[in-house]
Amino acid sequence: QVDAGEVGSGHSVTALYELELSGNASDAETLATTRFRFKAPRGEQASEQSVSFTRGQVAPRFEDGSPDLRFAASVAAAADKLRRAPEASKYLWDDILEVARATSATPERREFVALMTQAAHRK
Repeated sequence: QVDAGEVGSGHSVTALYELELSGNASDAETLATTRFRFKAPRGEQASEQSVSFTRGQVAPRFEDGSPDLRFAASVAAAADKLRRAPEASKYLWDDILEVARATSATPERREFVALMTQAAHRK
């Protein structure tokens, strides 16, 4: 269980969790359940909603994942490289930038690619 904290009105957050799947789970088996508690702006009463994810909803390969997922993964990988996380030693800047470029449909994402290109050259 992980508590993601609070997010203010009008803001959004992307959380990435790595799951190691065994070969034994069926496509219908629940892998994870996410619960959201929220209030309407200036609201008093919190509501809760939950969403479950099954193995059948998981893309078989990273390349088959949504552009948003792949871009978020490139951002997380770049952050690991910049903070010199031990697990980041297996990531290559060229691979990170290739994924980021392929999923950069907005000016903000292209700006991220430009900044990370500079960081990669400074290693």
